[in-house]
Amino acid sequence: MKKKLPVFIIIALIIVIVSLLVVIFKISSPKEQQNHGVVLEPNKENLQDVQAGTDLPGIVIPGWTAIKLPAAKTEADVSLYNPDGNSGYYDLSFTLKLAETDELIFTTGKIAPGYKCSKVTLEKELEPGEYEAIMMVQPYLQDEKQTPTNNAELEILIIVE
Repeated sequence: MKKKLPVFIIIALIIVIVSLLVVIFKISSPKEQQNHGVVLEPNKENLQDVQAGTDLPGIVIPGWTAIKLPAAKTEADVSLYNPDGNSGYYDLSFTLKLAETDELIFTTGKIAPGYKCSKVTLEKELEPGEYEAIMMVQPYLQDEKQTPTNNAELEILIIVE
């Protein structure tokens, strides 16, 4: 009986040691993290690392607080320009819509850096007054595909006289 007791103790110690090693291995091994059903994998590039490899500068977006348009006409003089800071990188186009109804007022073609659009054709004649509007500025890469990039939406006031 005395010989069986040490064998039983040795087997129990081996089981405890193996169990501890398994627990330590599971705790120290890298894991995938879960967050709301999305699996995050370790050692992946973050967005800043990916963007750091590009040679594109930021887009220079001109801004306006108001634009004047003529009443009861479909042609309007404007001054919509693409800043020189976009040279070699981005063409811009402009679209003006009423904020309340999303109704299109006008849109321009692509404008190269250092150039401006001085006339637009309005989609309809406007009544005198002031209208809240959104000016969407759409940049396009100056590449073979003229790839659109992120746009900007500016809140402006249309003053119709």
